[in-house]
Amino acid sequence: MRARVKGQQQRARTTRAQILSVARPLMADRGYDAVSIEEIARAAGLGKGTVLAHFSEKLAILAAFHAERLAEVASIVRDLPLPAAPAQLAQALWPLVAALCADPACIRLATAEATDPARQDLAAAEAALRQEVHFVLKLSGHDHPQLAGELVEAALLHVALAARARFQSEGRTVALVQARRRLADLLTLVLREPL
Repeated sequence: MRARVKGQQQRARTTRAQILSVARPLMADRGYDAVSIEEIARAAGLGKGTVLAHFSEKLAILAAFHAERLAEVASIVRDLPLPAAPAQLAQALWPLVAALCADPACIRLATAEATDPARQDLAAAEAALRQEVHFVLKLSGHDHPQLAGELVEAALLHVALAARARFQSEGRTVALVQARRRLADLLTLVLREPL
């Protein structure tokens, strides 16, 4: 009986990984909104129902990618030399901002209601990143690392939203370069004095 359950669990993990491996390049090339569940299923050689059995909606697939990214960024933040300078924290958090800038669906996911099922899947990854940022801020001399962390989160979202707005007028590359500089400037302003 246990062997049968283990086999089913392994097949489920394999199928889930297969779905993610075909969805990632589709969404990266064309954007979240331009890709359908049907296309993902077809590219994975699966039925739409199978995809929906593993991911309740398309947004859950994006949430899985975003959770991976959050875990990677948390690892980078964890490895920062202490005390961390604002520019170092900005550099560590940049992959997250770049992802938010890349696709408006990532911003929608980041700002979705807490009750959204896809958003709930991100809770653990977000909490882990938040904990790492608070730890770095505390060891960098901030008396109120939670408040400073919330300001850092607000700065990330602000920079990403501003960059998305500039894509049309200034071009993607210019907007991203400006966003990177703006992130470092904002974090320097927010974190220059221990709160």
